[in-house]
Amino acid sequence: MSQRLSWAPSRLLSTFIAALLLACGGGETLDVPTTGTLELTTSTTGTEPDPDGYTIHIGALPAEPIGASASLQKTEIDAGDHTILLEGVAANCSVTGDNPRTVTVTAGSATPVPFHIVCNATTGGVRVALSTTGSSPDPDGYTLTVDGSERQPIGSSAEVTLDLIPPGAHTVGLGGLAGNCEVQGTNPRSVTITAGSVAVVAFSVRCIDPPPLAGTIRINTSTTGPDQDADGYTVAVDGGDDQPIGVTETATLASIAAGDHLVQLSGITANCSLSGTNPRAVTLPNQGVVDVTFDVICVERPPTLGALQVRTATTGGGSDPDGFEVSLDGAAGTNIGIDTSLSFGNLAPGDHSVGLSGISDNCQVSGDNPRSVAVTAGSASLVDFEIVCQEIPATSGTLRVTTTTTGPDADPDGYAITIDAAAGQAVGVNTTVSVGHLPVGLHSVGLAGLAANCTLEGENPRSVTVSLDATVEVGFAVTCVPGSGSLTVTVVTAGAGLDPDGYQVTIDGGAAQAIATSGTLTFPILSVGEHVVALTGLAPNCEVAGESPRPVTLQASETTTLAFEVTCAATTGSLAVNISGLPEGSPAVVSVTGPGGFNRPVTADVVLADLAPGSYTVTAASVSVAGATYTASPEVQTAEILADSSAEVTVTYGLSSGASLNLRIDNLYLTQSAQTYGNTVPLVAGRDGYLRVFALANETNTARPSVRVRFFRNGLLTRTFTISAAAASAPVTVDESQLGLSWNVPIPGSIIQPGLSIAAEVDPDNAVVESDDGDNAFPRSATPQTLQVRTVPAFAVRFVPVRQRGNGLQGNVTSGNRDQFLSLTRRIYPLSGITSDVHAAYTTSTTLTGDLGTWSTVLSEIYSLRIVEGSSAHYYGVVNAGPNTLWAGVGYLGASAALGYDRQSDRSRVAAHELGHTWGREHAPCGNPGTPDPGFPYPGGQIGVYGLDLASNGLQRPYQPDIMGYCDDPWISDYTYRGVLDYRALSSVRPSSAQQPQPSLLVWGRVEGGNLVLEPSFQIMTRPALPARPGPYHIEGRARSGARVFALSFDAWEIADDPSGARHFAFAVPLGAASAAQLVSLQFSAPGSAAAVRTRPPAQLRLGVTEPIRAQRTAGGVRVRWDSSVHPMLLVRDPDTGEVLSFARGGDVELGTSKGELDVTASDQVLSGRSRVMVAP
Repeated sequence: MSQRLSWAPSRLLSTFIAALLLACGGGETLDVPTTGTLELTTSTTGTEPDPDGYTIHIGALPAEPIGASASLQKTEIDAGDHTILLEGVAANCSVTGDNPRTVTVTAGSATPVPFHIVCNATTGGVRVALSTTGSSPDPDGYTLTVDGSERQPIGSSAEVTLDLIPPGAHTVGLGGLAGNCEVQGTNPRSVTITAGSVAVVAFSVRCIDPPPLAGTIRINTSTTGPDQDADGYTVAVDGGDDQPIGVTETATLASIAAGDHLVQLSGITANCSLSGTNPRAVTLPNQGVVDVTFDVICVERPPTLGALQVRTATTGGGSDPDGFEVSLDGAAGTNIGIDTSLSFGNLAPGDHSVGLSGISDNCQVSGDNPRSVAVTAGSASLVDFEIVCQEIPATSGTLRVTTTTTGPDADPDGYAITIDAAAGQAVGVNTTVSVGHLPVGLHSVGLAGLAANCTLEGENPRSVTVSLDATVEVGFAVTCVPGSGSLTVTVVTAGAGLDPDGYQVTIDGGAAQAIATSGTLTFPILSVGEHVVALTGLAPNCEVAGESPRPVTLQASETTTLAFEVTCAATTGSLAVNISGLPEGSPAVVSVTGPGGFNRPVTADVVLADLAPGSYTVTAASVSVAGATYTASPEVQTAEILADSSAEVTVTYGLSSGASLNLRIDNLYLTQSAQTYGNTVPLVAGRDGYLRVFALANETNTARPSVRVRFFRNGLLTRTFTISAAAASAPVTVDESQLGLSWNVPIPGSIIQPGLSIAAEVDPDNAVVESDDGDNAFPRSATPQTLQVRTVPAFAVRFVPVRQRGNGLQGNVTSGNRDQFLSLTRRIYPLSGITSDVHAAYTTSTTLTGDLGTWSTVLSEIYSLRIVEGSSAHYYGVVNAGPNTLWAGVGYLGASAALGYDRQSDRSRVAAHELGHTWGREHAPCGNPGTPDPGFPYPGGQIGVYGLDLASNGLQRPYQPDIMGYCDDPWISDYTYRGVLDYRALSSVRPSSAQQPQPSLLVWGRVEGGNLVLEPSFQIMTRPALPARPGPYHIEGRARSGARVFALSFDAWEIADDPSGARHFAFAVPLGAASAAQLVSLQFSAPGSAAAVRTRPPAQLRLGVTEPIRAQRTAGGVRVRWDSSVHPMLLVRDPDTGEVLSFARGGDVELGTSKGELDVTASDQVLSGRSRVMVAP
């Protein structure tokens, strides 16, 4: 009706003008238009546009289809206002601006109506990088599988991208490997796919020469029935490496040695069963093909999820007109009526918390609220809430209750107010609450929930009289005294050489009390709060696992248990002396000398026990028996005795001959960059190495003997090398300084695996005439020497080019030059592999200067960026520090972030140095660093042992500086190498970041010059990141009532290059919507410093972006401006990848991005709001 009325004046005017023209003698009639045209356009951007387009609704007109990026012209649309709705938009797409929107059509004109639709990706991808090394690579390549299903082939050294993978956890596997090839590391590998992004998985395959007699095994799987295994199976031959195979698929394994084999299918889910034997024996003929078929039958899986139904029943003379809210497990509430039901589905089995809120003052819930309910898979559990509502009296008043608490150790969870013995409601320790709609008259008001160390002054409960339309005040004064708790300290000691007199325990540096090596000690009365407990009196061979002293927090009236684990190492070793070659009953003439004046004659086989660690010399003399002379070989040898280990030497006697030359192997070692002569540095599985064998002669000679080396894995021979002599004669003394004075061979990483052992023999073919051939083997016992091999995770690093807002300088790191930063890292450190990528440019509001504090601030941002993005990779920020910089880089000590400059001549050294810090390494004492490692074993920060650069076959000298010093031309010492290896081995067993992202609060800050800095916090969706252990620093969030929302105790990270002692922290605290809604303040505190506090301004006690944020295109990128007094910091992210582009400060920042919109989260000090900001031209 309104539309018709609106057009009446136009039609009346048209009639009037026509009549006027006729009256004036005009020869024709003028038609005045009453309608217009709508020009409708759609413009769709993004990675996955809507495939079937949309539907346009114009008022009550019939709907019409329109493409994803198309135009539609509608004519004869009545002039005036119309409502236009774009429907059929896919779930991954959103319309920019109002939808529906109102437009005004002007008669006789065309009105443009543009719709801009942005579509986000619903799937992701994975880029698989594959490299194959070895002498005989698989000629037909391999097969890539995703979740056990074959996706596509891949060449032996290639890179492919698999797309259209739904978000979530998946497995990527490599199949179709020939029998002479094996994947280094796990296969298949887990990967988490994020919509719109591409994950990276790298495989390395090693292939050796195939056996001369070989065939092919063809493995077939056939799976029937419902609920088949989603990620397929794995198959292995003879217990070797697993290869993925689909539920119904064929895998062909070529180059398998002819003979008998066992084929096993694994990874079968519990609801599926395999017909027949497993593993299965097959006999493979030379050049033949054998088929092995596995039939799997699956049955329907039992349900794994349950449901919950909540019902409300309201009785009484009153009512709650707006109903209630149901919250599940502390999440945001869902509306529910006063007498209705609400269902929650897809719940994990187990206990859940269900609460009812939004209850009017005149209503009470019967029973617990919230209450726990058990959910069972496959069924719906029922929760009934009974609410009794009293009729609101016509005459009522208000009660205002104030609590005042003084003294230490206030009640941490506050109190509860009870009125007329009804159910209580929470109140803080120092706060005021009002209760309205109380009937006029006498009431009983009480305070409950006081801690045992707190007392209430006056009566409780107490009587008050409520007057009509008046407010009556009631005050409760509570006094708290220091509470007490008890502490039980337990000690468990393992190992050998236990401390005979036990240990001592001290509390806060007080008097020591004795405790047994495996005992318990209880301190019954200690004040509540934090104490420091130390375990002392340990023997030098014993050490405590973890911190000592360590903090512990006691609660009132509770017993806290603190456990110390002590490991003691044996302090002595043993030496077995074996003697052979003498006639029976003839005594040898052998002496063993060593540290502390040790001297022991030996005449026959013996084991010398309880030897102090050190170097022992075994000297053997010739023996005459019945006129014949028996010569000892070797005449002199040394043995290194280590605590809790055994060494062995063999003296072989033989009849003297005319030849005087004798050959033996003094030692050998396998190095991957740093190694001791004693071969004590562990090896990294899968990493190439270099073997040096030191064969010696007893006299000057012209002999050029060969050396044969055999490698074994788990006792089985895997590879044999015969090494020719490089020099013109066999040396008579050990000299590591020249590669030509040892017998050397590169060893591929496929050989270096756990279970590795080695044996060597000089002159294996007896080509050299010797006085004694019995001592040519190494070890002398002929038992292969076991080499320690560790499996370590690959190293992942993300380079972040840092752009400085103040001067426009940006660090030069790209996908093309990133390997230059990693060159030295790759060559020296114990890494099985490295994966790297380059982040989008990150803009900092801080300008780097000679003040290390500016570097410290940017480093803090780089680590927090890693927390926001939920990455497990190391983050390495790259800066352009200008030509006159005083600093080259900074890094955390034991945390996964560092910062370094991009100077081409030095970028590789700086990156290796700073990454060493992130792996827990302190400075080596070279170049005068401020805080050198007190335990560094070599003077002047030298590497102390010979190293080898496998990339150039270059020998590194013991006097060269260690990478952790400040000196040029560094290499790595065995001390640093072992330290990094131990640190990464420990970090690989710590809890990973594989848990799913969830709503969290980024809290971050630092200590600078004794001052505490608490940065603005942000609500983000990421993986939780919490302190690994408690410490002297604390951060807590509180609600308006004073109640604690969360609290963390932690030890902040040290910056290795900062002599001022700055400390940083950044955590992602899990925080659901319900908890976040309560949060109004954050406090960061530390001993001896004034606390840093962030509080939400009163005008912003609501979520959302409260002030406009403007973004405009500039020649250099995008300029963003906002009111920093309202939002002190913005978290700006790429809208497509989610990468953080800036923690922007100061109200104005220019970003180096070309995107047409930005994802912006604006902090109000404590909480934040998130929005999409369009970039204006």
